[in-house]
Amino acid sequence: MYVRQIKEVSDKIIGGEIKNLLKDNPFYGYRRVAIYFGFSDNKARRIMRKYNIFPIYKKLRYIVKKDDLLKPSSIFTNQLKIFIQDNKLTKPNQAWSTDFTYLPYRYSFLYLSTVIDTYTKEILGFHISKRHTTEMTLAALKMATSGRGHPMIHHSDQGSEYKAESYQQYLQDNNIICSMSKKSSPWENGYQESFYGKYRYELGNLNRFKTEIEAIEAIILQLHYYNNKRIHTTIRDTPVLFRQKELKRLRLEEETKVSSFSRA
Repeated sequence: MYVRQIKEVSDKIIGGEIKNLLKDNPFYGYRRVAIYFGFSDNKARRIMRKYNIFPIYKKLRYIVKKDDLLKPSSIFTNQLKIFIQDNKLTKPNQAWSTDFTYLPYRYSFLYLSTVIDTYTKEILGFHISKRHTTEMTLAALKMATSGRGHPMIHHSDQGSEYKAESYQQYLQDNNIICSMSKKSSPWENGYQESFYGKYRYELGNLNRFKTEIEAIEAIILQLHYYNNKRIHTTIRDTPVLFRQKELKRLRLEEETKVSSFSRA
């Protein structure tokens, strides 16, 4: 009886802490809650069910247009898939994925283009525009390369913005391998599809903002939250912290190799 009472008190305290966590992170499911508090998935799920604590959640769905199935195949292939089949992503900057999405605002749209490191899950570059153009997607890529250098592989869908001569020339000039998903296969760019599916939902309706400037600010703040505060279940950390830890690991490995070589 005494042990049961202690467990009830403990569960109630943890339940309150979980509720407080979800005030700032309303989309956290039991996996992210478990990572945050450092206990098992089963414990997080049990306590959340016990106190009826549920995140805001929307399942990602892929939509394939029938017309896309009739389009001819492209000369571009999924080099990222081939690389992962033969190797593993083991460090930042091996492969980046890019895409853009539309965000409804006041009877029009704001378009957001992003570049994500497929290993660290970090958004490295972005650009917001009123039109989806090659200039928009290229601006996001240039922002990424200006801060992180150049990846080995660049992956996207087969949109005209990425097939454009200026975009392809930029990849060639910087010795970046071009990789593209098959036609009507959004899951082959799953890194970006998954990101946008959750990002749009967590960002919410932009019409709650009176001005376009406020809407754009919200878009940027949500990107900052994703990179710096939102726990990613695959890496069990925020993207920025995960990258910092991985770079430290790689430096230590390199120093160990140099030290071993010197002693030899």
